[in-house]
Amino acid sequence: MGLNNFGFIGEEYVIAVRKKFLNDYYSGHEEEFYDEDIKKITDDDWYIKRFIIAAYKNLDEAAVKLAAAMKWRKEQGVRKWKALDFPREFYETGALFIYEEDKHGAPALIMRLKFIKRIPEMMDFMKRFGIYNCFHIDEQTNGSGWVLVLDFSDCSYSSYQNIDLLHYFITTMHSYFPAGMDYVLSVDLPWVLSSFWGLVKMWVPEKRRDMVQFCSKSSLLEYFDASNLPPVLGGYSKKKYKTCPDNCPSAFDVGMEMGLDKERCNEIYIEYQPLLEQVANEAE
Repeated sequence: MGLNNFGFIGEEYVIAVRKKFLNDYYSGHEEEFYDEDIKKITDDDWYIKRFIIAAYKNLDEAAVKLAAAMKWRKEQGVRKWKALDFPREFYETGALFIYEEDKHGAPALIMRLKFIKRIPEMMDFMKRFGIYNCFHIDEQTNGSGWVLVLDFSDCSYSSYQNIDLLHYFITTMHSYFPAGMDYVLSVDLPWVLSSFWGLVKMWVPEKRRDMVQFCSKSSLLEYFDASNLPPVLGGYSKKKYKTCPDNCPSAFDVGMEMGLDKERCNEIYIEYQPLLEQVANEAE
């Protein structure tokens, strides 16, 4: 899947956009880009093709989009982020993780909405954590495609407050990692969140709206073998999805590093405890 979803893109398009980018946007502004990204642009046609796809083969626009995305990566420091930059609670709740492949060989990035705790001081970290995982699965697949699984199991209307996080995530994928994602699976979307689709349609380009699909947890087996799904999604894979890196700071520690007072840091730490108690009883 992946690039095959978008049809043939001739070599002449790639050469033209590469030349325009290097001459018009990179030359004289080398400090605005990662050296690793420039090497990819020079050597890897996929880095060019994805922006030609995003621009519907308008080559001038493709070069503009490519330059904007590569500058954004450097400004955000995407290549410098490390696993230890995020609170251990993000890992221990299993709110977002890269997992096994679907039936077409595309790995999954799974987001469990129920376990995303909305704490104002942690939201920028959560956004960055999403992009950190996206960057890694995107680099891993390099144009062969990946799947975003949004697990709405047991979500109540209170989960609607995380719609802005999903908006940020999906629009960031479209702008800065275009054509990398094969499709989005919304699992067990409750009727109280049915207006979610109306919003999502506004975030996804019209020609790609068929990439968003809805299914129940039981029908996930139409997309994945049970051996490639965690038990919480109806499978029996033994791959752990709540693995925390050694020496990962707690939300309390991260709050202290941010300059929050100790009382607030302790409140944040306590807010995560009910979620951690809940996931502690899940099969993994």
